Amino acid sequence: GLTESLPENEKWGVLVFAGLVWVSGSKRRQLEKDDRFKEKVILKQVKVGVQGAIECGDFEEWFNYRLSRAAPDTCAEFLGSFVADKTNSLFTKGEKWLVWKFEGDRDLGEYMKDRFFPLNLESLMFGQVLQGLESIQRNALIIKQIMRQIISSLKKIHDTATDLRIGKNYVPDKGLLDPDYCPPELYVLPEETPSPPPEPVAALLSPILWQLNSPDLFDMYSAGIVLMQMAIPSLRSTAALKNFNLELKTVNYDLKRWREKTRTRPDTSVLDLDSGRGWDLATKLISERGSLRRVVYQLQML
Repeated sequence: GLTESLPENEKWGVLVFAGLVWVSGSKRRQLEKDDRFKEKVILKQVKVGVQGAIECGDFEEWFNYRLSRAAPDTCAEFLGSFVADKTNSLFTKGEKWLVWKFEGDRDLGEYMKDRFFPLNLESLMFGQVLQGLESIQRNALIIKQIMRQIISSLKKIHDTATDLRIGKNYVPDKGLLDPDYCPPELYVLPEETPSPPPEPVAALLSPILWQLNSPDLFDMYSAGIVLMQMAIPSLRSTAALKNFNLELKTVNYDLKRWREKTRTRPDTSVLDLDSGRGWDLATKLISERGSLRRVVYQLQML
């Protein structure tokens, strides 16, 4: 197949998370004219013998098929899955692999690690270098465009791999999250929310559940954290982000109070442009769900 003939030391970059293994296939120059390798792909391994991995892999496959139909422009094209039929240096017989079309090998976090961020995304986002603008204005325009894409995508794919229309993969007291980016409530729905009823009933009740609990606001909080990191360089490191979250907790997730009390003296100049529209957006996104509610329709971008 595609993988067996490639030199592993030149081809595979592997990342393990929750029993799933990402494998990024890189086309080398000597392979560019090889007819066997027409398309680069991303493979994700569902590891045999890791607790919960099979269930996570099955849910991920289901959601990717669902996304490919409902919101195809929000993520890489999902090509399906296969089960390895034999064991070799890379594959283990019986293991499932998920497959996506290769659409890039860097994510936003990796671009932010670059000291030239966000200018390193200028040509990619706009197709050219923006002329006649000061550096801070260019930074703000790039970040604004990124936030538009983030929030536009989140409006289509909300909620931590949970389909609340039919209760798919919803367990009241369980969920995958990143503690550096998740809101204080930890779950997309209140913990007292009961387990979902059968799918036809859940589909009928889901609009009511949505109106009562606004689960979309879970993801909007995460978007607010990303906005702060993009706009304030001193928040981009892992240690700085953890400290920021600790400080937020001490002021009950009130971003305005955080700005008044923090000793880190953050540079908020990008957020303060245009009469502080960026800062206003950040304060709406980062708050406890029960207070400002992070209402989506109020978010008209930077």
